[in-house]
Amino acid sequence: MKKLPKHSNTDGKKEQLLGGNMSNKSQFSYPVPAQIVLGIICLALNLLVTYLSQTPYNPLFLDTIFIVTASFFGWISGLITAGFANLFTTILRGDHLSGLWFALCSISFVVIIRLYLHKKDTINFLDLLPIYLIAVLVISLEGAIISTLLYQTAGLQEVTGIKFFTVILLRQHIPIIFSSLLSRIPINILDKAITTLLGYLIYFGADKILKNRIKQKFGRIILQDDLVVPRPREFPSEFPCRLHPNERGNYLQRLRFVIPFLVAQSLQYQTSEMAFYLPIQFHHQK
Repeated sequence: MKKLPKHSNTDGKKEQLLGGNMSNKSQFSYPVPAQIVLGIICLALNLLVTYLSQTPYNPLFLDTIFIVTASFFGWISGLITAGFANLFTTILRGDHLSGLWFALCSISFVVIIRLYLHKKDTINFLDLLPIYLIAVLVISLEGAIISTLLYQTAGLQEVTGIKFFTVILLRQHIPIIFSSLLSRIPINILDKAITTLLGYLIYFGADKILKNRIKQKFGRIILQDDLVVPRPREFPSEFPCRLHPNERGNYLQRLRFVIPFLVAQSLQYQTSEMAFYLPIQFHHQK
């Protein structure tokens, strides 16, 4: 059989929409209904872990484990978990509503993960390192800015283990924003290492279990950047003008398959009609 020419990367993207091989981006993006369900489940589990981990002797946050897990499933599941986790935690603890600003730190974690996955075929444990390092720097800086603003405007102080380290640095006459930042960095280095690794391991295990079930539930769809695209109709193999999915060409090139087929069918039909009517005409002439 004659080998078909390889197509370009641009054609490969079109092939994803036409039911060809799934893109690398779709690997880390579940269908929207599945993302909503998984986001709610991860939200509940994240609240449970946060509640159990908040003790006077624990300086770590441990409140982003399932935010990381949900982020690997897709944008929607990640944002559901990150957006509502801080809200429910604030309400259940009875904290000041100004603390809702810290939800930006969790949302930033989702954005970091999704942007990193955007151009990745597959990931391994080494890929977790840049996600982890960026998250430590961004979240520490955001947390320090939010904490400083809340302290200066509303007089709110830290309620986590960071307060102890911040007070020590303030007594050394270090400005509050730098005290808050320097106290966050070592804690986030340990905290985000644990949450990033555990969150990914949970996703990895859940993906192995859920992938086949998701395919069975959404059997005739493919994934493309969080969009659900119907698969095209497949022609039977004996259809004469059927084109291989990998073959590319303009419509004029495709017409050279279609036109001869239509002409042949038309001639075959005309021949059969003449074979049927000619004996009748000869009979009437007699």
